[in-house]
Amino acid sequence: MEQTNIEALVCSTLATASKRDPQVFSAETQLAALAIDSLSLTTLIAQLEAALAVQLSPDQKMAIYDADDVAAIVAVARGALAGEAPA
Repeated sequence: MEQTNIEALVCSTLATASKRDPQVFSAETQLAALAIDSLSLTTLIAQLEAALAVQLSPDQKMAIYDADDVAAIVAVARGALAGEAPA
């Protein structure tokens, strides 16, 4: 999957999980500013695993819960596809 497609996937999946307009999300979107909750992130994780056909490790899941912005989640998704552990 191309880098831009991963970002688009994360943005659209996060929009669906949080019941927000997809136009609100970009790589720079700060999650705290939109009050993204843990339930939305849990839904995001499940949908990303299905869409990317990967099983995120506990460390990768924690990195998503700890993410400050969409770019950090995109980095975790790219790492999961490459078989890398989160930084």
